[in-house]
Amino acid sequence: MVLVCCVCHRIRKGTEWIEEAVTAGELPSHGYCPDCAAIARVELELMRLRQSQEDMWENLNTSAVA
Repeated sequence: MVLVCCVCHRIRKGTEWIEEAVTAGELPSHGYCPDCAAIARVELELMRLRQSQEDMWENLNTSAVA
């Protein structure tokens, strides 16, 4: 089984992530390479912070109306 990054499509060979096509007969499994995983973590944290900010404003607006 060969691990393929679901974002950049690099494949893992040992401890390295390289730009190479999966060869015939190899069973691919998808995950994140370290670079794409780091970017995904930052994007998820930004989404979480935006949602928290939206929730805060919503709570302030409903408190002001009451």
